[in-house]
Amino acid sequence: MTDAVQEKKFSFKAGIISSLVGGLILAIPMGMMGMFPGLASMMGSHSAAVGFIIHLMISLIFGIAFALFAGMVKLHPAVSGLIFGVIIWIIGPMIIMPMMMGSGGGASNPCGGGGASMSMWLSLATHLMYGVVTSITYRLVKGKAA
Repeated sequence: MTDAVQEKKFSFKAGIISSLVGGLILAIPMGMMGMFPGLASMMGSHSAAVGFIIHLMISLIFGIAFALFAGMVKLHPAVSGLIFGVIIWIIGPMIIMPMMMGSGGGASNPCGGGGASMSMWLSLATHLMYGVVTSITYRLVKGKAA
């Protein structure tokens, strides 16, 4: 196969579109659980609207990262989505958010609760959902662009 006809391994466009779909779907349970003010507090606000905007910006960044991830792994979309969901759950709520909020990382949950609380498990579930939705949407969008 020549370079001109090689399949592109990743698509930033598909990553951005799929991350917005995943982010908007993830926003539903996040809003119901009241997580947006906690997210906004990383930027010194307590506004749910600010938290929602931050959430979508993070979703976009993760969507581009997913496009790169999907280009490296050849797994079923549900499997790659679950793996990616765990990765971003560890990076976001388990490491970055607690550090930004001064709680040192690890077992605290800036979006509510602490330790192995129910909200932490719900956070994992929502990140798994984001990963699967983003992965499946990415595959669909990338397939249409090809």
